[in-house]
Amino acid sequence: MINFPETAFLRLRQILGDLNADPPVAPIIPVSRSAWWAGVKTGRYPQPIKLSPRVTVWRASDVFAIVTPYKKLISTHQTTDLAHDKTTSSRGSK
Repeated sequence: MINFPETAFLRLRQILGDLNADPPVAPIIPVSRSAWWAGVKTGRYPQPIKLSPRVTVWRASDVFAIVTPYKKLISTHQTTDLAHDKTTSSRGSK
């Protein structure tokens, strides 16, 4: 994943990804456009900022605040899995 400064603005295609771009843009949050806008409406995702009538952005810090708890959960789960794999593989070799 690309590191953005906390003061950056992200466009929707940077958040949701654009596999047709050259080079392709990986999603930060892999949901559809309609799911994203529904989440904005319900408060699940952050409110946008309108820079002009055709330009809508989100604060990078707001977007990454959504992702950070999941990254911590995934890294903790992977560490636990690795520790479990080491203990089970050492038991099997005896």
